[in-house]
Parts: sequence; C-alpha cells; structure tokens
Amino acid sequence: KSMEYPTKRDGVLRLGSSVMLHRDSRDYDVDTIFDDTEVSLRDNNLKNMIVSGADDRLLKSVLSSFMIWMSRRNDVEMKLHIFGYDKSISEKYGNRPNVYFHKSVQEQLDEMERQIEDTTGGYDINVFVEPDKYSEFTQSAGSIRSNPAVDSFKKVLDRTALESGITIVYCKSYKTLRSSMAYILGYAPIHITAVGDMENLKYAMSDNMHLVSGEFDVPSRDAIKAYYYNKDTEKSGKVILYKPA
Repeated sequence: KSMEYPTKRDGVLRLGSSVMLHRDSRDYDVDTIFDDTEVSLRDNNLKNMIVSGADDRLLKSVLSSFMIWMSRRNDVEMKLHIFGYDKSISEKYGNRPNVYFHKSVQEQLDEMERQIEDTTGGYDINVFVEPDKYSEFTQSAGSIRSNPAVDSFKKVLDRTALESGITIVYCKSYKTLRSSMAYILGYAPIHITAVGDMENLKYAMSDNMHLVSGEFDVPSRDAIKAYYYNKDTEKSGKVILYKPA
C-alpha cells in the first residue's frame, strides 16, 4: 500500500517504501539510488530520469517528491518547470510556488533557450510530460538530419546532466520513447517504471535482468508500484511510491 509522504524535514529526496528492509545500509556512497527501508535519491548526485508507465499516479508521485524536497531546501533557488500539457497536473499543481508551466511547443522551446543561456546558477527541475507526443522533439535513431528543437532538448539534457538541476522525462511507453526519441536515453540513466506492462519493463530495465512476473507486478488501486534501475551502475530494485501530495 502507498503511504503518505513522511513529515521528516531532513532534506532527503524520498520516492517511496522499499520492499526490502536494509538493502543498502552500508553502501550509502555508492549509488544515486539509496534503498534502506525506503527508497530515496542522493541529492548531491542526481541524474536525469525517465519515468514510464500508463499509471499516471507514477508521475504525480515523483512530482510530489521533488516539490516537497524543493520546499524544504532553503540553500539554493529552485524552480520546477513542467513542459507539455496535462489537465490533471495543471489542476493539481498549478498554484504551487516556484512551479512554472510551458504548455505549447513554442513556450517549451523559449524556456529551453532561457536555460541554455542562463548563467545565474539557478537550479532547474525540468519535467517533460510525454514529449514523444510532439513531432518537433522526435528523431529516429541514427538520423543525421539536424533539428533545432531536438538540438535544444539535447542541450538542456546535457546542462542538467553536467551542472545543477535535473531533467525528468515522463512517457507512457519506454519502448515508444526509445524508438522516437532515442537521443534521450544516453542522457538519462535513472529509470522508474510502473508495473503492469511486462514488455515495457523489459525495455526499460537492464538486458541482464531476468524478470519473472509475480504478485508485485499486478497493478493495485491503493499501491503505486514500480521498478527502479540505474543504467550507470546496473543497480535495480522495487519501490512502492508515496501517495501524491
């Protein structure tokens, strides 16, 4: 069952409850993903993420985690940018402080350009909602034709991969994203993938991982269940995400 987000104000970027008790209690410094009773992300080593799955609670839970973490940090100015339009997300998060919406393709491109040229050192959390729906951002693997919108997207991914900030790309199908926006994969090693679609999961997880469907893989009304995977370290596991706040 998905729990309410903890009220602890210790600056930890929490994602959800672990299905294991003390998996990582000794190797805290090894990986971006830390799994010890709960699953969290080390905020001094954040990496771009791909969040995928048809369960839209997945994105709302991840968004909530970042918003709560952001609200408890006073040491750096943070902005959360939502690129693309999703009615339920606009209604739920439209009035939150330091949250900015860029709905049309032109608005998205304008904000990308602002970030690429920004030298103020601000911290941008970018959340792209189903960018594979926009033909401007799609580019088949191996294509050598230059596309200004794709070039801007790559620069933003590169900026948050190398400097301060993080880019989170949400798609319903990792398989579709892989075929239409393959360039993203090299910039986003952290994958959070919803249960319920074994084929999608196989595409999003490590080729070396032997997935066997079990009770955890059955979607549930009161639990937001997902797999995590860090492509850089081959670390993977399961998480029951917190309820969206």
